[in-house]
Amino acid sequence: MENLEVKLLEQNWLHPWQLERAKVEERNSGRSLWVNLVKLGFLSEADIALFLAQESNIPYVRIADYVIDQSVLRLIEENFSLQYQIIPLFKLGNTLFVACSNPLDTSLLDTVAKMTGLAIEPLVSEAHAIMAALDLYWRLEDKNFELAKFIVKQNSVQGFVPWRGTERLFLEIPLQLKILDEAVVLLPRQAITGHTFNISSDANFIGAQANIFLPKGLIVLLSFEIKPEQSSSEKLIELRGEIVRSAMIKAREYLLGIKLLNASEAIKKKLLDLVLLK
Repeated sequence: MENLEVKLLEQNWLHPWQLERAKVEERNSGRSLWVNLVKLGFLSEADIALFLAQESNIPYVRIADYVIDQSVLRLIEENFSLQYQIIPLFKLGNTLFVACSNPLDTSLLDTVAKMTGLAIEPLVSEAHAIMAALDLYWRLEDKNFELAKFIVKQNSVQGFVPWRGTERLFLEIPLQLKILDEAVVLLPRQAITGHTFNISSDANFIGAQANIFLPKGLIVLLSFEIKPEQSSSEKLIELRGEIVRSAMIKAREYLLGIKLLNASEAIKKKLLDLVLLK
């Protein structure tokens, strides 16, 4: 364990103070170091699974990246999968690739090999993802999709209007967002990136595309770089904003309407000048 703790620090997964805090919680709570790292918000389950996969030289997989064939799923009995937190992902020839929360449990892998008559290739995934996938695949019922009954007309993202009464102008600038409101907390190591796609003619509102859903009313910090006239360097601009609308395009892509809260007239002019340069 001590060797793994050193590697967590050497590979910049944690700051020393975070590791010490988790170890204190380990002594006080009786829970493992790994559980406390997640509960304290220092690492996610996926972070830990990826780290352990790297150290064990067993590949890490995101189960959500795959569609599991029912014939493959049923090679391992449901209750057995639930009990031991494993799920078969795919079968190639006589080899069954199985996602496990503990792929170093050789007795478990031997049992699965005898059960299926196949060679077993273990893969690492977090227990939460395995259990969620098992719940989805084994309990896929009509009630899971009841929302479809109530949708009369789906709104197109075309005509996305985060504000009313002002002309919208094309403006595309890369940006990063930081949440300033404690009501919404992201997993550690999660960055919010995207780009603007338009701006109101009075420069009070910006339309942006981002990789994470952010709810209406959330206060954020927008950071983007503007190149001043007659200069090769770029200037970092940071503005506070309020999310006034959020609409999903597809998985991990969202359109945001953002009201700027502290943009000076000089900054507004810089933004509108960029529109004029298009």
